[in-house]
Amino acid sequence: MLSENCGGERNRSFVLSRKIWGYLSAAAIMLIVVLTVLGCGGGGSSGSSSIQVVVQITPTSVTLAPGGSRTFAATVTGSTNTSVTWTCSAGTIDQSGTYIAPTTTGSYTVTATSAADHSVKAVSQVTVSSSSVVSVTISPSSESVGLGGQVQFAATVRGSTNTAVTWSTTLGKIDSNGLFTAPNAASSCTVTATSVADSSASAKAIVTVTSVGVQITPSAPSIGTNQSLQFSATVTNASSQAVTWTATGGTISSSGLYHAGSAAGSYSVTATSVSNPSSYATVTVTVNAISVSVTPTTATVVTSQTQQFLAKVTGTSSTGVSWTTTGGTINSSGLLTAPATSGTITVTATSTVDTTASASSTVTVVPPSSYFYDFSSGVPSNWTPTTNESTPSGVKFLGRISGTNTAQLVLDSLTTHSSVTVTFDLFVIGAWGGIPSSATLGVSIGVDEQGNVGRQRLAVQSSRNRHCAVSCHRSGQP
Repeated sequence: MLSENCGGERNRSFVLSRKIWGYLSAAAIMLIVVLTVLGCGGGGSSGSSSIQVVVQITPTSVTLAPGGSRTFAATVTGSTNTSVTWTCSAGTIDQSGTYIAPTTTGSYTVTATSAADHSVKAVSQVTVSSSSVVSVTISPSSESVGLGGQVQFAATVRGSTNTAVTWSTTLGKIDSNGLFTAPNAASSCTVTATSVADSSASAKAIVTVTSVGVQITPSAPSIGTNQSLQFSATVTNASSQAVTWTATGGTISSSGLYHAGSAAGSYSVTATSVSNPSSYATVTVTVNAISVSVTPTTATVVTSQTQQFLAKVTGTSSTGVSWTTTGGTINSSGLLTAPATSGTITVTATSTVDTTASASSTVTVVPPSSYFYDFSSGVPSNWTPTTNESTPSGVKFLGRISGTNTAQLVLDSLTTHSSVTVTFDLFVIGAWGGIPSSATLGVSIGVDEQGNVGRQRLAVQSSRNRHCAVSCHRSGQP
């Protein structure tokens, strides 16, 4: 019985021990879970995590000579905003991270502060010592040039009697004397001067390459042959506004004055930047053939009379002409006064901007039209009536015309005129009851009913009871 009790007590002790251990294990697990939750959640119950912003600086420490230079770099994680603000306790540092140490020895700091979280920063220790530490400075530390532009850099080496450096650039090219030539594309270039005595000592400069722009005014000109046009050019992102002018057709002066040739067509005018020859602008010049036309192209003018001419000029905005004539006179408005003798003359209009462009009109100068007929051979068809008789002495005449009858003559193909002179012989054959004092004979002149140019109508009409006959000749005077 005792062994059982002992054994029973031992069994109970074992069971109790296992229970106590189980309780402790559960408590530990709960503690670990609570701590884990508190550590991940920051005390909250949402279960979301927070990303910490971290800044790292390179190098973390450096030793420089007084006035020495070093470029630092910063890496930001935990934020999409990876920019930093650079500060230093002494010396100077630009926002590209290029640090220039003070001239006084001592210990200083360079700090990179996150732009996303100003409480997060990284610090590098800078020791400025006058001992034989090789350092390099570069001047200028930053520059901006146009495409293909050049910058002269200089490097200073301290801490070594060997002051030579080797030059390198990420884009463009640089010679052994530090003359940098920018590439022909907008970019950012890093120029580095490395000490020959200590290749770990170097300095950097940033070159921003901007596009040089050239613009020509006017941009789409159109002129006539042999005309002149002034061009101007504007150059952007360059220290010089100077350009060189070239043209594929015609000529252009150094000031941009273009003179078209005598051949019509499309030609190019180019302005090239003097400071950056890879930058230029080109415009197309349309050279139109200038033509002149004259109205009327032919004319018939009576001697000493006038004729108005008109000229039309195409292919240019300058429509002025000069007038000339081989006979008579012509004024600046194109009004011709014919000569006093008949013949053929030429009237010419010439473009004032292109003397090779002209047009002419042929003018026939004629004497005044005349007509004479004595009815000795009968009555032509252009007379009404078509009957004729003879006087006792044998003179032929038209008629008879009695009462209110009319004798009419129609003439065609007359020269242009402004006046007419008519003379005729009137024969009174007989009158009954005497010739009353109120008896009249009327004469009228006019164009035909259709208004035909060059046709003239002459009408002779008697009144009362008077018999008459007409023998007529006509001379026309413009």
